[in-house]
Amino acid sequence: QQEALKRQQQQQQHEQDQEQQQEPLQSTRLRIANGCRSEALWVAHEAAAGFGLDPQNVRIEPSSFRDFAVQPGLTGVRYWPKLGCNEGGDLCELGESGGLQEGGSPRT
Repeated sequence: QQEALKRQQQQQQHEQDQEQQQEPLQSTRLRIANGCRSEALWVAHEAAAGFGLDPQNVRIEPSSFRDFAVQPGLTGVRYWPKLGCNEGGDLCELGESGGLQEGGSPRT
């Protein structure tokens, strides 16, 4: 009987842990997740008419995500990840390829 109670408590704890790990419902059309466990990911973007609604160089902490606003009627947009960046999301080791208009370097 004690063993059955212990299994039931373990199952309840497991279910609670699973609920806490689930991401909230997505409220936008685009969600970008950082699957890295130890390094922040930066996201830059460019829309057909310039920049989108979100700020440029968005930092996403390890094992976290960010929802991005994609306005209706948008005819073109691109997002790209950047790693190893400075505090402002610039001078990155990887992904600093947004072009010179972004202050980027053609090295990556």
